Amino acid sequence: MTGVKTLFGTKITYSGVENHCLACGEKGDFDAANTPAIESAFEAASRDGLVAVLNNFNAIGFTDVSMERVLRLPIGKTIKRWRDPSQPLAPEVAPLVAMMTIKNLTRLDA
Repeated sequence: MTGVKTLFGTKITYSGVENHCLACGEKGDFDAANTPAIESAFEAASRDGLVAVLNNFNAIGFTDVSMERVLRLPIGKTIKRWRDPSQPLAPEVAPLVAMMTIKNLTRLDA
């Protein structure tokens, strides 16, 4: 099992293939066989971390609608889609960075 930390501090683990270089002995995933497993685990962990941050904001009185307005999200119910595991997670970069900045400035634990 290998672990990687996501943007939200959530650690993902996955099991995958580990290749060994015959020339130098270096270990790694040289043919990207682990990429699908890593991407799937990363998306699940990122969504969990994002939902935890959103829930913390809700707990201190911010509604999803107010967060969408402050972050100037282009489409209504964006945060609702971010929470929905059946929807692909593709948050816009600027609001995501803004949320991380706010999280860090307010020291919310998520």
